This record gives sequence, structure tokens and C-alpha cells, in this order.
Amino acid sequence: MKVILTGATGAAGLEILRSAIADTSISRITVLSRRPIPAHVPASEKITRIEHSDFLSYPPELLARLEGHGACIWALGKSSAGMSEDEYTRLTHDFPMAALKAFDAAGIRGEDEKFRFVYISGDGANTDEKGVLFARVKGRTEKDLRAFAAQSAFVHAYNLRPGYFPTNPKDEALIRSASMRIAARILGPVISFGIPSKYIKVEDLAQFCLEAGKGHPEPGTFSNVQMKQLLKEWKGAETK
Repeated sequence: MKVILTGATGAAGLEILRSAIADTSISRITVLSRRPIPAHVPASEKITRIEHSDFLSYPPELLARLEGHGACIWALGKSSAGMSEDEYTRLTHDFPMAALKAFDAAGIRGEDEKFRFVYISGDGANTDEKGVLFARVKGRTEKDLRAFAAQSAFVHAYNLRPGYFPTNPKDEALIRSASMRIAARILGPVISFGIPSKYIKVEDLAQFCLEAGKGHPEPGTFSNVQMKQLLKEWKGAETK
């Protein structure tokens, strides 16, 4: 399978990229990114990076290079802290919607003639578009992705709502400040043991993203608890 990945230089994206490299069922990972892939990520012939800076525009020559890809894992995003509603909406809603529409119009499909769009949303997203900025905009995006998929015979939409996930130690120095790393070392264990329903390992999130890209669960919206339960079931089935 060929997979498109955005956000490959972020905490989730880096782990997804490593997991995809190790996954023998994935033959190509096309990374759309403004920045180069960090040097500490294992080199792989599977990876093709396309430098892309305007996530509202997808020229024909770029789309031609995505032919045969069966999934896009959308890990591009950032905290809403310090952002205006317009800025956060552009990043969190407009970018993925523009990508999906362009990919679909270009007829990008996998070997099974399907295209799966896996969107990393977040715990607390509200499809009624109520609540804080994060909840409203993530919820709107989930709703619009589902609506787009509902009118397509080819597109399947997956909205994933992870809770707190720690950054892989290999990536911490690259994407987290010293103060953030200290805070994470305190916060992670507190959530993991105190509120386990709100915690997921970053490697488990990465695995679920890849499984969704392969179409293993039916399309839909998956809470943190649902993702962890399905992963547990899949791992149990593998050991039988």
C-alpha cells in the first residue's frame, strides 16, 4: 500500500513515519512537508518527500506523483494556544479539506479503488461546534470530512480522537523545549495512571493510524478508549 503523510515532523507524524517504514505491507510513504525529514529518522527507500508549503493548493504535477496512493494520514496540526480563530481554522479545517477535495478530484485511489483519509483530531472535539476553539474547529472538520465521504463512492473518512500521548524520547529535543520536556515527564505518568482513559502511547496511536489507512476498522469516529480497545483486540488475535 502507498500512503500519504502530512505533519511528519511533529510528535505523532514522526512516530507514524517510523511505524510505516517498519510495516512490510506499506511499499511507499509520500511525505508532504515544508521542512526536511529529521536526520535521526531511519533512512528508507520507501520514503518520497515532496516539499510542499501551500496546503490549500495542489498543482497537477504534485497530484500526478500521488497516483496509486490508497490513504492519507493527516497528522499536520498544532495547539490552538495563542492562535486566532481564523488562523486555527485555516490550519485545522481548511488545510485537510482542501487536500481531500484535491485528492478526490484527481482520482487518487488505492489498489482496492478506495481512498482513506485518516484525520488526527483530538479528545474533546465537538461536532456541534460548541466549546473552546479546539473543540469547535476540530469538530467542524470531523463533520465536514464525514459529509464529504458520505457523498463519495470512493472516500472513507476516519476521525481519531486521541487523548494525551507522550513524545517519543528520540524526538523530544527536536520538537519540545526544555520546559515542555520537564512538564511532560510529570504530566505523562499522572494521566497514564490517574486517568488512563485519556492516555495513549504514541506508538499505539501510530499503529492505529496505519490500520485505519488499511481499512481494518470500518470508517467512523474513534475515541481514545475505542482505539486502545481495538488495538488490544488486534494484538490478542495475533497471538492466537
